[in-house]
Amino acid sequence: MKRLLMATVLFSTVAAQAETIRLQSNLRGASSVEVNTVSSLSGEIHNISFNLAKVEADSLAGRPEFKVLSEKNINFSNDVGLASVPFKSMVVAGDPDTTEVVIDIGNEVAVSALSAPAQKEISRNAKAGAFVFTPKARPMVRKEYLGMYRGQPLTRVTVYAAEADYANKSMKFYPNLRAQITTTGSMSELFENKMDSAYDYLVITPKALLSGLSDFVSYKNSRGHQVKVVTLEDVGADVAKLTAYFKSEYTANKYKYALIVGTDTLVPNHMVNTSGSSRTPSDYPYFLMDANDMIPDVMYGRVVASTPEEVKRQSHKWMDYQDRRGDVSGLLRMVGIASNEGSAPSDEEYVTGIEGDLNVAYGTTTTHFQQNSPTSKPGPINDAFNKGAGYVTYVGHGSGTSWASTGVWYATADIKKLDNAKVQQPVIIDVACQNGTLKKGYFGETWMNSVDSRGDAIGAAMYFGGSVNISWHPPAIMARGIVKRVIANKLATVGEAILAGQLYLMENHSDVEAVKDNFEWYHLFGEPSSDIYFK
Repeated sequence: MKRLLMATVLFSTVAAQAETIRLQSNLRGASSVEVNTVSSLSGEIHNISFNLAKVEADSLAGRPEFKVLSEKNINFSNDVGLASVPFKSMVVAGDPDTTEVVIDIGNEVAVSALSAPAQKEISRNAKAGAFVFTPKARPMVRKEYLGMYRGQPLTRVTVYAAEADYANKSMKFYPNLRAQITTTGSMSELFENKMDSAYDYLVITPKALLSGLSDFVSYKNSRGHQVKVVTLEDVGADVAKLTAYFKSEYTANKYKYALIVGTDTLVPNHMVNTSGSSRTPSDYPYFLMDANDMIPDVMYGRVVASTPEEVKRQSHKWMDYQDRRGDVSGLLRMVGIASNEGSAPSDEEYVTGIEGDLNVAYGTTTTHFQQNSPTSKPGPINDAFNKGAGYVTYVGHGSGTSWASTGVWYATADIKKLDNAKVQQPVIIDVACQNGTLKKGYFGETWMNSVDSRGDAIGAAMYFGGSVNISWHPPAIMARGIVKRVIANKLATVGEAILAGQLYLMENHSDVEAVKDNFEWYHLFGEPSSDIYFK
């Protein structure tokens, strides 16, 4: 049963034009959305519970008929052109036809304000485009098929806790909405690590780089993997032949991990159209094994190298990291670097959120750099790396060869000045434009291939970055999700952590095309089956 309530509007004293819209007069605490999952005889039952105390409303610059709504701990929808409202998405096991969704809207609260339409995500290196407004009805529940993941169909279910009445320039909120999602499959099997075929790890390399892999292949085989190495010359050095080979081998053997050896000039990648570039280089399409697929079935990485020595150097970094051969105390140290830009949340809020999650879960300590801080420059940043660090998150601008949101830009030349060959080298998550380009001389490659004056490897153990201009919020949400899901689900490997971060983005950003872009932009300069450590 529902009751119609009128919202009380309290004007904030914090900033002019800001309003607080109370959705539950008897609730003064924080708003929240809770998710609970239980196993059933035939699958899983997911319960979503909204508890919206209020929303903050600011007038949209230049468009006074719209209000920009926000609330701490609540995600607002990003469906371009439509009113931005509280929502929650869940990725569930099953197809849309067999996934049942039942909602109880509870109380209905009418608000005489119209939420501003969500706009297209802008690049971190670009300005917003033309204003988009598409006044049309939106269902309160949306089901989207994501394709198969290793034989399991996946569906995204999105539930909206408000509706827009465009004709009357008003909103209806459902602050206590409940949704129950019943599925035919189980998400608990998503990260199952058992090997059920002749081999679980496929490596493709040019013959010229083959000798650099010998130590790595022996290492992985000694730790329970079965590695198959194939030369590029035997497969065919073009995208179509490589795509067909990856798929045929997956059909026959269901391998779980893949490693591509070589720069993009040695082993080509797909060129796909994203919001960042009409020719975005991406390895992601190689590992979509079914029609209408969105989730890659294989966890993959690349060695951006052009000589056997570079392959060997990078693979030894991975082995050192997995075996904790460095200063293990460094795993309890992280480095956080944030720009002074962004809002709801800001880049600073994204980074400090990650720092806080790791500190609470594992007791990590952080050396933090914010763009306006006098320490946000190459010298102090290198000092932090030289002490040893296990994990690094950067959220800001990138140029392809630098972090451009430090007080003084941190560039490839600064990486080469590091003195961290003998201490813990980190896994770097880089939320910045262009730095993850798969070419020599670019930022990610420099982190992986640099050596000191003695010829010892310096830089990072692994690096994860975007290859073109990337959007503002989705990559940062993914970065936060990597840490949250590793903690919550006790994930073991780098590949699992990355996939989980992308799925977290899928559940916390409603624009599915922006989520797909993020899959296409990002590359792992590293080894997906490696254990990931925060302690």
